[in-house]
Amino acid sequence: MDAGCVKRTAPLGGAFHAPHVDPSMDRRRCTSLTAAPHAGSVRLESLTYEKGAQEIKPAEPSLASDTEVQVKRSFDAPARLVWRAYMEPDLMRRWCSGHAGWSMPICEMDMRVGGKYRWRWRSDDGGQEFGFFGEVLEVTPHTKIVHTQSYDPGDCDFGSMGGEPSIITVTFQETGGITNVTTTIRYASKADRDAAFATGMTDGMEYNYQQLDGVLGEM
Repeated sequence: MDAGCVKRTAPLGGAFHAPHVDPSMDRRRCTSLTAAPHAGSVRLESLTYEKGAQEIKPAEPSLASDTEVQVKRSFDAPARLVWRAYMEPDLMRRWCSGHAGWSMPICEMDMRVGGKYRWRWRSDDGGQEFGFFGEVLEVTPHTKIVHTQSYDPGDCDFGSMGGEPSIITVTFQETGGITNVTTTIRYASKADRDAAFATGMTDGMEYNYQQLDGVLGEM
């Protein structure tokens, strides 16, 4: 792959999240992080910032169990708007297209129970692609989404996301106009969880969450 070196990657999913690419790194070298994750809570190295009148902190990831990664993030918007951003393809493209140099040409979503979805990203430079796909298992309006997620590496080498499909649960809880979103990713095994977490996936998620902050501000 010559489109830019992958520093950290992120699964989608509740987790609807594109690759975290560092364009400043040597374009001739492409690697993914392989260091073993540490147990317990992990805080991203990002500053707290102000949006409107509310203080919004970066995503807070933790290893919820031997097979789960959990990420919590708050948004300065009502749940009905955050819900739309997760459910509507046109809105999702606006916050999940990834860093500069990447696009999301495929964003197909039938967000009914039993419906299928497919997301795919493409490098503007070399045309390399990767994606995710799955099935919707549960939908509770403005409150909860559960879906499966499988990783299609395409012709990109971002490291392992686990050999079996994961289960993504996203919950939305609004308090005082702030919506708290909790994303729980359950893997088939601890080995799959560790492999996915070692890619630095949660940093990529926070990048996309910051794009979502902007989209919500325009809705």
